[in-house]
Amino acid sequence: MSLHRQPCPACGRELELPADAIGRLAKCPACNATFRTGETAGDHNDTTPAAAPPVPPGPNPPLASDDNEHPFQAPISKSSETTGYSGGKTVNPYQATSFAEAPVTRMGEIEIVQRPIEDIVSPTLAIFTARWSPLILATLIILGVLLALIGIPFLLISVAVNAIGDAMAGLAILLLLPVLILVSCYTTVGFTRVSLAVARNEPSPLSLLLPPMNLVLRFIGGMLVLLLGLGLVSLLGGAVIVGVALIDGAEPLVAILMILASIAGFALTLVAQWLLWPWIFVVSDGKASALESLRIGCKITLSNKLTSALVVIIATVLSMAGSAACYVGQLVTTPLTMLLFAVGYLLLTRQAIDNPKATTPYLPPTNPPPAH
Repeated sequence: MSLHRQPCPACGRELELPADAIGRLAKCPACNATFRTGETAGDHNDTTPAAAPPVPPGPNPPLASDDNEHPFQAPISKSSETTGYSGGKTVNPYQATSFAEAPVTRMGEIEIVQRPIEDIVSPTLAIFTARWSPLILATLIILGVLLALIGIPFLLISVAVNAIGDAMAGLAILLLLPVLILVSCYTTVGFTRVSLAVARNEPSPLSLLLPPMNLVLRFIGGMLVLLLGLGLVSLLGGAVIVGVALIDGAEPLVAILMILASIAGFALTLVAQWLLWPWIFVVSDGKASALESLRIGCKITLSNKLTSALVVIIATVLSMAGSAACYVGQLVTTPLTMLLFAVGYLLLTRQAIDNPKATTPYLPPTNPPPAH
């Protein structure tokens, strides 16, 4: 169904309605003004209302009822032509509606919107069912790289520790740590980009497993900021515990404080995962710098608190299920989890995905509303 877009002649709100409704009456959902589609603001202001028809003689004039309700009274739902989803609701094809009702927050290149969890889970399962192979292949490649560059050297050091001594073994491990960090960050950014490509149905998604180094350096910068913040919090908690331990007879209090510190650390980890899960996708997608990606990631979550919480819970359950299957299940649950995060990031930032079960792929509106 082709659409006709025009501003409301009364309030100026951007509206959309079927093209075949031009010349008919429509009602603006924002200001309730009734106008004839296709007329301009000047036409609306200069037109004098027509005189009401004479009331026929009789003791009781006919009263308005539900059967005589204005034919353009019922609101129209978002058409599948715009969103790829109609919700199965009956729509009035002659009633105007605002072009984009959801509030949008713009941060740099990112536009943040609110979406429910079902809008994320359903396309994730459909995409994974149709295009699972690049994700699982990427998982196997990353496992092989980590085993070759990190696992085998650590194994050799542990075997040779008696021959080379503890000091040399410790030095070798220290030299391997930068390699471990670089390889882990490199593969994380690469896997994130593959997940985004699969969600978008881009050609050759495995080629994105080798990301540009500037994106890897942004990711490392963000990780350093996070580790610095967590380190300061841990340092403060440790200082409090040490200070209490110096007090005579404070051993029971120290034990209680250590238990509370463990609980607080676990809670802080959960909050950080909930708050910052989108930032990896923002930085891997090349949308922002290290610090800006952290800020955008927090804003995405805070604009979708419940949806983000449910995404993290589902990802945690999938990870636990994969671990319960002797870690072999991680070959499926890990790529599925990454795809879930990728689809969530794309939909919450008004970017396109290719859902194989949708009649038309989701595309954001071409005329977004003003940023808030």
